[in-house]
Amino acid sequence: MARFRDLPQELVATILAVLPVDSLMQSKCVQKSWCSLISRPSFVTKQLHNQIHSKNTGVLFKGLIVTGPGKVKDFLSFLSFDKKAGTSAGQDHVSAVWKTVDFPFFRELMFCRLLGHCHGIIFLAFCNGELLLANLATREIKALPETLIHY
Repeated sequence: MARFRDLPQELVATILAVLPVDSLMQSKCVQKSWCSLISRPSFVTKQLHNQIHSKNTGVLFKGLIVTGPGKVKDFLSFLSFDKKAGTSAGQDHVSAVWKTVDFPFFRELMFCRLLGHCHGIIFLAFCNGELLLANLATREIKALPETLIHY
């Protein structure tokens, strides 16, 4: 019986390119060759193309939960819809998955506004005027330079 590691690199790349970003980030730890492959700009472009053209869509939510008297907890959640899930047996429904985004190094989310998101990158504005771009998959945050534009 053949093992996964014996598969041609092109086939491995094709399989990995259809995985969601979260799974890809976990797969970087499996083999050095996978880490190298997943880190290549050409692979990133191919994977992003696959995700954009999939039948899935989603909504990003930011909110507060009251946890007790005078206590609130902020959260960031993603609701993903898979339009293909209900089409196999003539079903007429959409499958949905609710996932809370775990970003432990975020400052208090209640002091920011979610200005938008696109392809896993979220755009946040804080009360102090700081603007951040955050990649939810790689857990990277980049502060944008100060601007004269008010949001």
